[in-house]
Amino acid sequence: MAVFCALLVSFTYVAGQMRGVGVVFSRFLEVDITTGVIIGMIIVLFYAVLGGMKGVTYTQVAQYCVLIFAFMVPAIFISFQMTGNPIPQLGFGSKGADGLVPA
Repeated sequence: MAVFCALLVSFTYVAGQMRGVGVVFSRFLEVDITTGVIIGMIIVLFYAVLGGMKGVTYTQVAQYCVLIFAFMVPAIFISFQMTGNPIPQLGFGSKGADGLVPA
């Protein structure tokens, strides 16, 4: 059962990634999304063959670091601007929508 769940999650993740690649390449190269997905798959295959799975893994690590940074920076600045606290989890609920401390 665990293997089935892992396969389902992996397939869902890869399908979303490939759709994103298709959208990017379709707009960049002005082709339809299906052609963009195929071009993206060929490029990923090319890099996987050249760098191996170790290279693909390091690329995913770098991608996750960029995503975490991209989500955290706005959250920190918004939290600091609205509550004066740079830690979003601590700033959440410290002030109400009207700027008053809740009772």
